Amino acid sequence: MPALKNILKQENTRREVLVTSYVVPDAARCVQCGICSFNCPIGIDVRRHAWRGEPVKDSRCLTCGECVARCPRGVLRFERTNLFEPEKLDFRGLLEAAQQSLLVEHH
Repeated sequence: MPALKNILKQENTRREVLVTSYVVPDAARCVQCGICSFNCPIGIDVRRHAWRGEPVKDSRCLTCGECVARCPRGVLRFERTNLFEPEKLDFRGLLEAAQQSLLVEHH
């Protein structure tokens, strides 16, 4: 039973990483083969992100891991972001911005 519990814990950790991560390239290692982009089910140009050394922050990205798994040089990896951590969210700032937007619309 401890083995099953361990497997479930690993699976939960893997899912958490996928949900809270971006695909991040190591631009110096990329040879621009395009395999990452070819295997993206959404059609994101991952190769362009790798060439620029920029994380894939495309809202359409499923974080499915196909680009990471298919890269023959291991250029891509998942890197956690703190975007969804409650202490990092500024709800007060969002509320103030929404109120300002409403004031501007009504004047």
